[in-house]
Amino acid sequence: MSDSGTWTLAGVTMLADLPQDRVRALETKCVWRRFDKDAVIVDRNNQSTEMYFLVSGSARVVHNVESGEKAGTITFATLANGVMFGEIAALDGKGRTAAVVGNEECVVASLSAQDFRELLRDHGFIALRLLERFASIIRLLDNRVTDLSLLGPDQRIYNELMRLARPATNVDGIWVIDDLPNHQEIASWANTTRETVAYAIGNLARRGIVERRHKTLYIRDPKMLQNLSR
Repeated sequence: MSDSGTWTLAGVTMLADLPQDRVRALETKCVWRRFDKDAVIVDRNNQSTEMYFLVSGSARVVHNVESGEKAGTITFATLANGVMFGEIAALDGKGRTAAVVGNEECVVASLSAQDFRELLRDHGFIALRLLERFASIIRLLDNRVTDLSLLGPDQRIYNELMRLARPATNVDGIWVIDDLPNHQEIASWANTTRETVAYAIGNLARRGIVERRHKTLYIRDPKMLQNLSR
């Protein structure tokens, strides 16, 4: 569907530096859709091969484990507006490697595999950016596989907190997570349970390493948290 007028590819990072007339031509080739929060944008079992631009909203890349002791949902990555996804299926034609679910209402533009390949062939700088993106994904997944293989649940939770934290702008030595995800979201990243997340964060608070105020988590001893994550 197309609400048009307000929906544009202008904010897509990979398309930066693409001439405006080419961007507008690309927009006419896209199929535009709006998805509700928690709606499945791409199903892992789907054999479709188009690729997608996330025009607004945010989403998560997930894999559902349906049996065994670790049954549940593992989150591999969070996608912010302006990114593209689904490139692997568009390139090799072998279907999806993971599911993508909206964290909030999302607007998505899909482009056929053929048009995507033409875009890469005609504009080498986009192909180079795609390679750089693949390299960063490989590094991230390599780290996550290592964490899942070698670290315990608490260590993985501490790692996720360090990943989300940033130095506070007004106080030296303190890091902060301004909008702490809920326990279930952290659990899906750390491949554990929300009860384990609640206990781990509570333990950090009891030790004075962190302090929570509403949705903000203050890390008062980031060095200690980093040591615990190892």
